[in-house]
Amino acid sequence: MAVTLWHLHNHPAEKRSRNTWAQVLRQKIDKFFGEITGTYDPLTDYKLSMINSYKEILYVSQTTACLNDEMKAELDETFKTLQEGDLEHFKLYKDNYYLVRSQYRTYIETNCSK
Repeated sequence: MAVTLWHLHNHPAEKRSRNTWAQVLRQKIDKFFGEITGTYDPLTDYKLSMINSYKEILYVSQTTACLNDEMKAELDETFKTLQEGDLEHFKLYKDNYYLVRSQYRTYIETNCSK
C-alpha cells in the first residue's frame, strides 16, 4: 500500500492526471455559470485548450533531453505569459501562441525519440 501511494504521489504522469481532472471540472463549472449569467466567452475554451497544449509540450521537454536549455526557457516564458494574460491579451496574441506551439510540436515530433 505504501509503495502504491508513493508511486501515485511521485510519478509525473500520475501527478498530471490528478491535476487534469480537477482543472477540467473547474472549467466545466466556470463555463456552466458563465453561460447562465451571459458572461461566458467562447475564446475561454480556446485559451484553456492552448494552455493544455503548452503543458503537454512542457511535460515532454522536462522528461526528455531533446530541447536545449534556451528552448526550454523560451517555452516556459511563453507559457507563463499565456497563463497569466487575460482574454484581451490572448485575443491579440493568439496567432503568435499558436505559431510557437506549432513550431515546438513539429520540432519535438521530428527530433525527439519516443
